[in-house]
Amino acid sequence: MVADRSALLSQVAAGQLSAEEAASRLTAPAAPAAPALDGRWLRIRITRLSTGAGKVAVTLPLAWVDLGLRLGARQAPELDGLEWTAVLEQLQASGDAQLLEVEDLDKDERIEISVE
Repeated sequence: MVADRSALLSQVAAGQLSAEEAASRLTAPAAPAAPALDGRWLRIRITRLSTGAGKVAVTLPLAWVDLGLRLGARQAPELDGLEWTAVLEQLQASGDAQLLEVEDLDKDERIEISVE
């Protein structure tokens, strides 16, 4: 919390944030605790439709996704009001699930996003 106050005061001193905005952030209720995400993974796969060969394979711990969303909300104020915790809770509760599967025939690609 002290680091947050220092950062806010630095932003006010630099003219990046008004005193009123800083005060409202200091008095805002704390963000709800993140759901337990240990052992859960977000997987993104892009393969060629014609051969099945992999083009891209990214696997991230859901805890990192949570951290990235929280950091992104700090850097992009338009994301700040979104309910990331609710989304992550649903992902945690869903068990293994495929979230997205898209086939792009023009690019000969299949994109799959899943949580395991």
